[in-house]
Order: sequence, then structure tokens, then C-alpha cells
Amino acid sequence: MNQADQREAGIPAVTAAAKGSLTTQPSMKLGDCRTCRSMRNLLMASPTKIGRTRPHRAIGCLAALVALLGLEIQTALADTSPSPRPSSANVTSRDIAAEVDRRLLADIAAAREASTDDAAIFRVGELTDDVTFLRRVYLDALGRPPRPTEIRGFLNEPSPKKRIELVERLVEDPRFGANWANYWRDVILARRTDNRALVLVNRSVQKYFTTAINENHGWDDIARAVITATGNVREHGEVALILAQQGKAAETASEVSRVFLGIQISCAQCHDHPTDPWKREQFHELAAFFPRVRVRPEFVDGQRSFKLVGRDFGPRRPRVNKKGRKRPPIEHYMPALEDPAADGTRVGPRFFLTGSTLPLGTPDAERRGQLADWIIAPSNRWFARAYVNRMWAELVGWGFYEPVDDLGPGRDADALATLDYLSAEFVSSGHDMKWLFRTIASTEAYGRESRSRDPAGRKQLGFNSVQPLRGDVLFDALVVALNLPDELAARGTGLASLTDKKDAGEAADEMEMMETQMNERQRRRRRLLGGPRGAFQLAFGYDPSLPREDVKASIPQALAMMNAPQINRQLRAHRRNSLLREITATVASEGEVITELYLRCLSRAPTVEELDICVDYVDKAATPAEAFEDLQWSLINSTEFRYRK
Repeated sequence: MNQADQREAGIPAVTAAAKGSLTTQPSMKLGDCRTCRSMRNLLMASPTKIGRTRPHRAIGCLAALVALLGLEIQTALADTSPSPRPSSANVTSRDIAAEVDRRLLADIAAAREASTDDAAIFRVGELTDDVTFLRRVYLDALGRPPRPTEIRGFLNEPSPKKRIELVERLVEDPRFGANWANYWRDVILARRTDNRALVLVNRSVQKYFTTAINENHGWDDIARAVITATGNVREHGEVALILAQQGKAAETASEVSRVFLGIQISCAQCHDHPTDPWKREQFHELAAFFPRVRVRPEFVDGQRSFKLVGRDFGPRRPRVNKKGRKRPPIEHYMPALEDPAADGTRVGPRFFLTGSTLPLGTPDAERRGQLADWIIAPSNRWFARAYVNRMWAELVGWGFYEPVDDLGPGRDADALATLDYLSAEFVSSGHDMKWLFRTIASTEAYGRESRSRDPAGRKQLGFNSVQPLRGDVLFDALVVALNLPDELAARGTGLASLTDKKDAGEAADEMEMMETQMNERQRRRRRLLGGPRGAFQLAFGYDPSLPREDVKASIPQALAMMNAPQINRQLRAHRRNSLLREITATVASEGEVITELYLRCLSRAPTVEELDICVDYVDKAATPAEAFEDLQWSLINSTEFRYRK
């Protein structure tokens, strides 16, 4: 890619690689990078905190200062004045949100002027009502709908700032990290090439992302941890992406680019990309950052497991051992298309967005560490764009680029000025994931009424968009609708664990029947994935990177919701732990029972028409209990229950 193409793509210029271990760095104002600012602040505050910085980045950056300025390190530090605070530190999320709304409206107006489409596609919706907003933000933040007490409390809150105050509270809830950990688990494991990853890292990757998000680690820190990951797969969830690709260099390179840059470079693996500027050599130069990664078996406490390691010793070219197995080399070879059995051409690590290189022989830790630095550099706009675009699509229902993992200089985008503004502010925030959620959730764009796409599949930029619930979110919606205890849902034991003694025999028979219909591998996977929650995720989960209009409900899913014995057992009005038994014991009128069921299942009260229909049905039923069971069953099988508006 020449310099003109780089400028068009928003790719920064880079300096030549320095000697020794000092590698190419994106050009920027000296002393203005994140590490320099951190070092200055730490030295001015407390020397004991210096150990918390990233020494590999600090050393390289300070060495560059010394080399270029010809100064002693102490002199350079003493002469460095504090850099200005980033723009997002001087304004609130609400200020940024207001500017996002202003720019989005301008982008919509410009698109309307330039388009020959029906003007209705560019209409801007009104703000949605409090009830719809409440369910939307609970599902997006915590992965579950609000409970009746939370609904009543929010509706009775008189503060005009209650929506923003609610967002602030939800972002600090521990379930926020757990919900988004489930999301990133699905993103990483959806494109796996090894199904063992489902059972090996399902729990560890959830634990890693939950902790990182709740402790507000920056997205750049998380990206670095995932790209450079090593360790036992059951203990280090950050290894999930590489393990899911079996540690193979080409597949890992494709996923790193897709997840962290939003760029699909995998098409260039066998040939030059047909529409993008990426060449086949560029793909394999990216893969050359990963040939030294190995997945090794090991036993931990008598349990078979695997660990991810970097191996810097081995054959430089492909070798076949005595058993006839090919030993992978520690350098990457681009296969010869005309002779696949040949070794191919050895290529060195080069980052395709900047042309920055590392020499052959560079150790694994340095290869992956340097690639991570180049990817997360503030000057690399694709890193921030990819994350902001993905989060906007998840929260507002449409992406500036679609699909969310197919960005690039040759791709068309909607409202690009809005995306670039929000991406720049995201970088200024220190890649703060909670900050971005608060900011987007504070926009009018997020709070507007929702619409489905028009029949032609066109986005309606002036509306939020209807979306199906993810598998784990649908499970937790059932937990709320059926009034299951939070601690059971959190442990993943869920529906099948709540059986009365009188139901125990029946439940055992049902579970035995289900077990006999599975082979041994399926039974083991079901247990390792966390019981009913894991099985539910397998049945109802989908790849979050897919456009939502491509996510279709299946007949087996519908049958599972309608006929699952664990669900139907919880609907029984006579059952000791059932919601209906609790409601009918404390609520007097039929209308109040119906309203409580609507609040539990749909997070809203019934309309006057719905209430009349339901009361009439109860009056005509053999018993009120049977009618209420039918009503709750109907509500959890409704489209409204399975979708977020």
C-alpha cells in the first residue's frame, strides 16, 4: 500500500525500525504517547507505582526520546511538562453524547440530500417512553430485564435526569461485566476451528472478561492481553481466541484482525483480496507474528488440560519426524499455490496497515507484544473504529459499517463523521469501555423509539432497531419471568435445579430421557458448559458479529420454548416455588395478577385492550389458575419477550 492509499485509509506514517530490539513506532509528537504521560504522572506522584507501568513500552519510548534528542533520561524526564488532558476529561459523557446527536442529525440530513430513496427512510423518531427505555437499558447493561420493583421505582422517580442516573448505576453493577463477558465469549468462540474450546475455556474466558470489564481495564489493555496470551487454558481466559484457532498462525491472524481491527483479511490467504487493497503477501506477513505459538497438553491436579506457550526453538523450515508427522517451523511460510507439498516462501512479520516490520528470528513474546502495540496505537484509527462501531451496532441496532467485523478503506459507511468523532473521544478516554457505554446510552439516538428495517433491508438511522436477545440474555429473561433466584441463575444451574420433592421423580425421568438422546460427547459437553444455562446457550446462541437480520429463529428453538419440561414445570400454579403461587397468594384481583405477569415477562403493564381480553379469558376458564398458567406461557413465547425494542 503506497502513502496515498495509507492517507486515504487513515493509516499513520511510521518511522524506520531502530537497531536492536527497538522496533518501529507510529510517528507522533514526542512525549505525547500514553506511556510517556503515565511515566510522568507516576514519577511526579509516587516512585512506588512505577512497577505498574508496561516496561516494554516505557523502555522503548524513553529510548526513542534519548536516541532522537540526544538527552540523558533524567534530563528528558525533568524537562518534560505535563501533557494536556484529553478532551473527554474536560467534558462529561452527556456533552459528548449531545455532540454525537448533533453530528448524527447532520449526517442524516446530508444523506437525505444526496439520496434518491424515499424520504421516510431518513425520518428521525421520537424519544421512546420510560418503560421501553428501562427494559432496553437493563437488557443492554445487565443482560436481563428489570424486575417489577425496579420498574415501579423508575416510573415513580420524578428526576428529569433519571435515565442518565440509571445508566450510571447499571454500569457499576457487577452484572455489567458478566453480561459483556458473555458477549465477548460468543464473539471469540463463534468462529472457532476447534470445538474443544467450548468446554476448555468457556468459564475461564467469562471470568477473565468479567473481571477486566468490572475493573474498567481499557479495551487496549484487553486487546494486548488476548494477543500476547500464554498459560493454562482453564486458568487464563485471555488465551481463548488463540486456542479457538488451535494456535495456528493463519487462523489466529485472521481472528486478531477481525476482532480488533474489524478488517476481514482472511480472503487474502490464498489470493489477493478481490475488492480490498490487501495482498496475499500481506496476509502471510501478519500470520508471521504467530508461528511460534504452541498449544501443549498438560495435567493440572490430575485433570487433562492444555496450555498456550511461545516456542522459540525448533526447525526453521517444516520438518517430518520419525512418525511421519510434520513439525511446524518457528518461522511462517507462505504456501506455494502451484505445489502445496513444497515448503513455500518464508516471510517475516510485517503489519499490513503500516508496513512496520520485525526481523526474522524475533522471539515470540516480542513478536506478539509489538504487534499488539501497533494495533492498539492511538494513531491506528481502525482499532478504535472497530470497537465503537461494534458497540454502537449492539446498542443502537445498526452499525456505521456492516457487518461489524468487515471494515476497511474500501468499505462504505453511514454517518462516518459521527463514527470518527466518537472514536476519537473513545481514544481520548483511554479506551474506557464503561465510558463509551455511558456515552452511547446517553444519546438521543439510543433513546429513540425502535423500528425494524424496511422491506429492502435499509437501515433507518433516525431510530433504534429491534434486535433478538442473545441466548444467555434470553435465559436470564426466563429467570426473571419465572421468578428464579439470582444465585441459581448466576451459578448456571438455572431451571432444572428447582424441583419440589413431589416433582423429583418426574424430573429425574425427564432428565434420564434427555440424557439417553445424547451421545457421550454431548452429555459431557452439556455438563462442562454449565448445565441448563450452557445447553440453552448452545440452542439459542448466535454469532454476535452477524447482522441481526441474518439471525433467524428456528423451529427447534420454538419447540424448546413451548415444550421444555423445565419451563412448563415452573408455570404450574400449585408448585411451591412458582411465580403464580406467590402472586395469587398475595394479590387479590385478577387484573393485578395479570398486570404482575406482564411486568415479569414483558417489563410493562398490559394495555386496556390486552387487560380486557385476559380478564375475559380467565372468567371463561375452568379455573383461574389454569388461565394464568396459559397466560404466562403465552407471554414467554411471544415475539415481544424474545426481542429487545
